Amino acid sequence: MEGNAKTITVGLFGLGTVGTGVVKVLEKRSGLIRNRLGYDVRLKTICVRNLDRAREVNTAKYKVTTNSEHILNDPEINVVVEAMGGIEPARSYIKEALEKGKHVVTANKALISKHGQELFELAAKNGVNLAFEASVCSSIPIIKGIRESFVANSISSISGIVNGTTNFILTKMTSEGRSYESALEEAQQKGFAEADPSFDVGGKDAAQKIAILAMLAFNTAVDPDTVYTEGIQDVTAEDIRFAGNWGYVIKLIALAKKADGNGEGIDMRVHPMLIAKKHPLASVEGELNAVYLNGDLVDGQMFYGKGAGQLPTASAVISDVIDVMKSVAVVRNFNSLPLIDINDLEFSYYLKIPVIDRPGVLYRIAKILATNGISVAELLQPGGKESVPLIIKTHRAKERMMRHAFNELNKLAVVKKGAVMIRIQD
Repeated sequence: MEGNAKTITVGLFGLGTVGTGVVKVLEKRSGLIRNRLGYDVRLKTICVRNLDRAREVNTAKYKVTTNSEHILNDPEINVVVEAMGGIEPARSYIKEALEKGKHVVTANKALISKHGQELFELAAKNGVNLAFEASVCSSIPIIKGIRESFVANSISSISGIVNGTTNFILTKMTSEGRSYESALEEAQQKGFAEADPSFDVGGKDAAQKIAILAMLAFNTAVDPDTVYTEGIQDVTAEDIRFAGNWGYVIKLIALAKKADGNGEGIDMRVHPMLIAKKHPLASVEGELNAVYLNGDLVDGQMFYGKGAGQLPTASAVISDVIDVMKSVAVVRNFNSLPLIDINDLEFSYYLKIPVIDRPGVLYRIAKILATNGISVAELLQPGGKESVPLIIKTHRAKERMMRHAFNELNKLAVVKKGAVMIRIQD
């Protein structure tokens, strides 16, 4: 096999976590790749920002440079791997590589979610491929699944746990009764959360990922900044305990769904949800990720595994390197489907209303809900001292009306700070 192996010469932008992982995998597994697939993957040049920075890997046998042209103008390099992150200069480097007839592999979710359509069209125009499996859920082959395995399916919905930081935190809060702050601190200590975790815990990371998945599933470009997004910062161990009593777990879910009925549009959002314990996503714990897809030919399918990490991400990158050399460029014809306003959707809701325990309080709350057309399905009022939580599960109601009612409830003098509203995934 070695004598007949085809050579792929790679140029790598970035030698941080992902780039270092790519180097490690190529050094350890080049023989395995050659024997399995007949490709000799050779890393030639690495472009970095700082030549003096200490590295985890020995770079002596590679050309290491700060000059991007050493990759972009090298005719021997036929695949460019972008592992820098961010929008610029990554976008400019990828565009130039595509224009010069080089295949590109990237793990850059921010770039693909914002500029994917532009880059796909440029790749097709130049007869080369752009691959980005590692941009969503790392080693889980969900992008390849949508692009290839389910190409004959009309996909109706994609929902998933696509951020390991938030899932780790919620798992600790669920299994150990920990506070959000305590679980976040452990996530930071173990390297699952950044020093500034706001991008993850606020749902922005998940919004970028669901925008990419929706782009593939529904052939429409979606700016992740327009996706309705809520984080997990206000979820408490108490909420998780009460949800559990009703047969639910709380997860941060990223969802993209075709409009119900004959309407045109996509219901796309990221927020905490109460998920029934029997649902496959409910059992996904720790830092793991999972994506649940519904296709008209295959029904429900779940992809599950590690969604981050140096080596899992590098595994997806190397797989893409092989794939771009085996296949021809794919032209995507994008639609322009609108996002459905969340205010026009209907949900059941979990409400936690901290109230002063005095006569007439329940009547005043029930009156506000009823005035807004919201019906109570179940109600709990655990005993307490002066302030007690009123726990309500509603029947389905319009989001616009629920928001109005929730705002009115918070204006009542008998309602204390800390009221919570979480949607239930029916």
